[in-house]
Amino acid sequence: TMIHGVTDPELAALLRWQLVDDGLSMFHKITRMASSQARRSCHREIWRRGAYGVLWRNAGLIHHKRRIIKNFLKLMIPIGA
Repeated sequence: TMIHGVTDPELAALLRWQLVDDGLSMFHKITRMASSQARRSCHREIWRRGAYGVLWRNAGLIHHKRRIIKNFLKLMIPIGA
């Protein structure tokens, strides 16, 4: 898919990759939070705002998709909550 207003496919792919990579960094920060309740709350808010869908639609690498799924499962099946 193309990024709105970007006609260069290579640039669009780079922008999508950067969006996903930066988006996934928020999950890393969440895992560093001491409170499991705060971590779960953050995952819920990310879901509520539709960020999982945005990340999934723009993920081109299996590595990125695997990380999105892993964090989605943390929302659905809270371990250590």
